[in-house]
Amino acid sequence: MTTLKWFKVWKTIFLGTAALQVLRQLIIDHFESNGWSITEDLRKILSRTKVSPSQASVDLAAIPLSELGFKAGGAIGDVCKEAQRRGLKLCTHEMGLQLRLQYKDQPRGEWLSVPVTQEGSKGTIDMFTIVNVRHGPRFRANEEKLAQFYHGHAIFVFVLPSQLD
Repeated sequence: MTTLKWFKVWKTIFLGTAALQVLRQLIIDHFESNGWSITEDLRKILSRTKVSPSQASVDLAAIPLSELGFKAGGAIGDVCKEAQRRGLKLCTHEMGLQLRLQYKDQPRGEWLSVPVTQEGSKGTIDMFTIVNVRHGPRFRANEEKLAQFYHGHAIFVFVLPSQLD
């Protein structure tokens, strides 16, 4: 396994702060208050979401694909394998949802991709996109094929090692 000394904590988020129904409602309220539509993909993802039974903090790293060796970009499946080979972990659904709720000071123009663990998936992965564009913070949830290509300048969010072991 490659050393991770150079992957720094980018953001710490807190889990287990809301019961499942409360978290789902917070997300729906967040979407509705911003005038965003609730997509079918988001409904599916919310139905798969589980919450931590107790409160915990998790350290996340925001890593450009080029720093994982994908200077020209790569397929999401390959990116996730390389990140895991280096000791990073995929976020859970709760982490992705909590990140959007807790990341209130996201700089304008920042675009983050959050691959999420998906039990039993065959050839797909849940992806959250957390952005702040001219109309304010946005959140997108999609089920994407593992072959989906991302450019080398894309920034992915992973869980740092020794978290949730």
